[in-house]
Amino acid sequence: MGTSSKVAEALKLVTPQELDTSDFVNGSGYIQLSIATHATFLLKFREIIEEDMPGQLEMFDRNPGGMIGRYLDDAGHPAYSLWQKVASMDGKLRLWGQPYFGANPDKGQQVCLAHI
Repeated sequence: MGTSSKVAEALKLVTPQELDTSDFVNGSGYIQLSIATHATFLLKFREIIEEDMPGQLEMFDRNPGGMIGRYLDDAGHPAYSLWQKVASMDGKLRLWGQPYFGANPDKGQQVCLAHI
């Protein structure tokens, strides 16, 4: 399975297609992730980093929503979309439509759109 397929598989874990809308991106609510879904998503993300960017694995392990995103973006790597999801999560394992709401969850509508 290629990297793009692995990324798509990981994305399906956290963002159902019917909720991947402009309303979601604009803060209409959040997706509540279970601990298991969150852990599985991060594991799949980590496996991609380990395979494609092993020199950056330690950085990923320190903070999967941190500086690793810059490396992925600069490289044009498809896993940048996974980093965007991590950056869109808040401390309560709520996935928002964009990193702004992950960092500022009080700015989004406090509506649970789905439990995953």
